Amino acid sequence: MEFSGILLGILRVAGGFPYVECRDGTAGSESWAGSEVGTGLAGRKEYPVYKKNRVWALWSRLLAVALLVYAVTSVWALYAGYKPILLPTATLKTAVVIKECVIIFSITSFAGYLIFRESLALELVSELQRFRHSAIIRPAKRTRNALMIFLMVWFTGCYSTNFVIGVSFSSQDLSLYFMAKEVFEFAIWFLINGFAMWFYFAVVSAMSDGYDDLLSSLSALRPSPRTVSGSVGTRRNALGDAAEPTPESPPAEGLFESAAKSLVRIHDLHRLLHRYMAFPVTVSVQVSVITTIISLFFLTFWKVFDGHTRVKVLFVAYFFISALPLAVLCNIPEMLKCRVERLRALLCSLRRLHGDRSFNRAATNLLETLNESPGFKMCGLFTLGRSRVVDISSFTATYLIILIQFLASEASCHSQCCH
Repeated sequence: MEFSGILLGILRVAGGFPYVECRDGTAGSESWAGSEVGTGLAGRKEYPVYKKNRVWALWSRLLAVALLVYAVTSVWALYAGYKPILLPTATLKTAVVIKECVIIFSITSFAGYLIFRESLALELVSELQRFRHSAIIRPAKRTRNALMIFLMVWFTGCYSTNFVIGVSFSSQDLSLYFMAKEVFEFAIWFLINGFAMWFYFAVVSAMSDGYDDLLSSLSALRPSPRTVSGSVGTRRNALGDAAEPTPESPPAEGLFESAAKSLVRIHDLHRLLHRYMAFPVTVSVQVSVITTIISLFFLTFWKVFDGHTRVKVLFVAYFFISALPLAVLCNIPEMLKCRVERLRALLCSLRRLHGDRSFNRAATNLLETLNESPGFKMCGLFTLGRSRVVDISSFTATYLIILIQFLASEASCHSQCCH
């Protein structure tokens, strides 16, 4: 698992992983060494065993109390008007209040869920660290890692800009207590959004490496290019020869058996990932949609804030940190889906061209196992994927137009009152 130290550090600070590695081999009852799903565990090195740490366990409990206090005080500050909102129109003030309520809900539900599901996080992290990774760094893997690092750096920069400008505005009107609450809100929101994107990417990337290994091993059963150009009978004979064991390649039965066990292990990791991350991803996507609509609504006031450069920079930064989680999370499943389709096409071609019954039966069984993939349905509400971006864009445009109409009617009423 790449960047595992950073991810576990973020999860510990968010209160969702109060465990440390047990280096002396004396794990307590609340520990996890990984499940025995799949095969190939005998020849692997020893992986870390985790045990609950008292300091991090106390931190998670204190954080739960802090979240409760934060939610109550934030709602009370908005209701009682302790947090001034100095904006030119009532519609814009309402949008800010909705944004604040959405952030309060997302932070409380997300962080509370991570604290409540700490045992499932332990199971997932342990199983992921025992998951067999490819030793080959392929160009596609290098590219996607570099792109994800760039997006996370961009997200961090936009978030830091939003934080600095927002705190500079708040320091002029808020007390020290509410300033501390603002800093706490910014820090926790950044941690949970960054964790949702990066952790989901890390696990799906590990599963993609597993599919790449399967494609690489099963591609050895393909006929040579010279044989493919021949007759059907020649192709079948060549495939039969390829299925026979040679000093350079393992037998076809061994390849299919190993591939089936690896595929079962990938599916188990996939199900475990969605048991843990379905709710956080759902909250991140829904909050990203709502805040993106509000951020676009803010940008319609661009001319109103002429001469206020910091306000304009704040609006642009807020748009990027609102839209980026949605764009990243909806595109992560695609790198797994394309590999599933490539593996399905490979198995279908091998089954179609090969004439041996045992070979075809093994290929069919592996294809049936592949079709048992859990998919990317989140909490039974929607399927995560690139197609969601189109649906959500239409939804965002519709509600943005409605907000602008409210703003136009408000401006019309204001001008009539002035006359």
